[in-house]
Amino acid sequence: MLSDLLEALLASAETWVPSAERSYITHGLAVADCDSLVVWTESIVATQPNKAVCSIVSLWTVHVTRFRCVPTIDESGNAEEPGVYQASALDLANEGEAIWYGVIGAWGDGTLFDGAIGCAQIDLRTGISAIEPQGGMGGWDLTIIVTLP
Repeated sequence: MLSDLLEALLASAETWVPSAERSYITHGLAVADCDSLVVWTESIVATQPNKAVCSIVSLWTVHVTRFRCVPTIDESGNAEEPGVYQASALDLANEGEAIWYGVIGAWGDGTLFDGAIGCAQIDLRTGISAIEPQGGMGGWDLTIIVTLP
């Protein structure tokens, strides 16, 4: 079941970030790879939402991560012009917006996991976070918590 959900999530995410050269699923976070879109599982835990009734549910934390190359200093220690960094930051902001509104739209219309997971089973409260540029890599990480059936 998880493999089907991962594949459905990747297919949905590819519509939000069609510019990614590579998209794939990994077990745990992949090594940062320029111009890639990665879907990966962080954890599965159990919780008891209603302590008065023994109702145990499994919570699956899955991520959609977008890695992009960003400008950096060259081998001689020379920095780019400020406009180059700003252009990169604005491109990343646009992609972050596309990812966020893409997931919200897919959640709302029931296509996020190809209809296999209901709207009430999805939690986006941890949202999307910037991957701060370092070593020539930047991007976004979207966290989705799913109550498994």
